[in-house]
Amino acid sequence: MQVRDGPAPAELTVQLTVLYFAAARDATGLSSESVELAAAEPRLADLSAALLLRHQQHEAELRTVLRRSAWSVNEAIVGRDEEASLVLRDRDVVAVIPPVSGG
Repeated sequence: MQVRDGPAPAELTVQLTVLYFAAARDATGLSSESVELAAAEPRLADLSAALLLRHQQHEAELRTVLRRSAWSVNEAIVGRDEEASLVLRDRDVVAVIPPVSGG
């Protein structure tokens, strides 16, 4: 049995603005929304899970879009290796940026 020293980390609530582009906008039916996220250390991966719960009626489509998309936080692109560890802050603006094609 593992014993934890000290109190459990306090849960934080952050208010985020999520921007949806292209296929992400199509999957959610929104161009943006305000999302409240509560966790001891709210991470980008937590937001992804919260968005799937929030848009359950289109979960399969949104899951596919999120898996293929890039993310940005406050206009800075987040690397794939940072998605699980990036801690979000109150009032961050997070964008879901699906791949684009063109010619």
